[in-house]
Amino acid sequence: KEIADRYGVKAKAYKVDVANYDEVVELNEKLTNDIGAATILVNNAGIMLHSNQLNPTVEEIELMVKVNYLSNYWTNRVFLPNMKKAKKGNIVAIGSVSGLVTLPQSEPYCSGKTAVRTLMRVLRAELKLSNIKGIGVTSVFPAFLTTHAGVEKFARDSGYARMYPLYTGEEAAQRTVRGMLRGEVEIAMPEFYMIMYRFISILPSCVQDWLAFCPSFAKSTYFRAVAAIKTK
Repeated sequence: KEIADRYGVKAKAYKVDVANYDEVVELNEKLTNDIGAATILVNNAGIMLHSNQLNPTVEEIELMVKVNYLSNYWTNRVFLPNMKKAKKGNIVAIGSVSGLVTLPQSEPYCSGKTAVRTLMRVLRAELKLSNIKGIGVTSVFPAFLTTHAGVEKFARDSGYARMYPLYTGEEAAQRTVRGMLRGEVEIAMPEFYMIMYRFISILPSCVQDWLAFCPSFAKSTYFRAVAAIKTK
């Protein structure tokens, strides 16, 4: 209602388990009937569960994989035909800087975010090979946002916020929309992370290992970060 009143548009909210394929199919049908076929898809679902940060349970791992990766696969599969039919559209995946850099003791989360990046790159390649034009594919890799109290507290207590900017939800959304409209393929927040990732990726493996695992930030503060942002 707030969106409808503020922008003078027709808006509706739906409660959906995006990790459930059947519910995503049902959502597409409801949305098409209520408002019209969707041609802009923003995959923003994400979860990080660590009841035991060194050894998450099987259930936690399965849920993280389903929400962080499979949900993107299902929504892309269900909503892409709308865009092909309309010959226009945009698919945006809100991932994480964890899809670019290595974080110790976070295999399910990092691998899921990395998988989303690969999924989007493959999708973009398939659209080009099929000569399908007018559909933009954008991946976003934010670092710390102020949308979660635990995340913000860690960023400030660890000293991260003194070195790099923290984005509000609105700032991240504005940067995402701006990048989508420009046709940007990959966006990091802050931009420094993409530059760092591309530079580090051309270095020898031994140097990459030193940069990833030797700094005190990676060794000592990561575990406090997990403890601060765990959702259980």
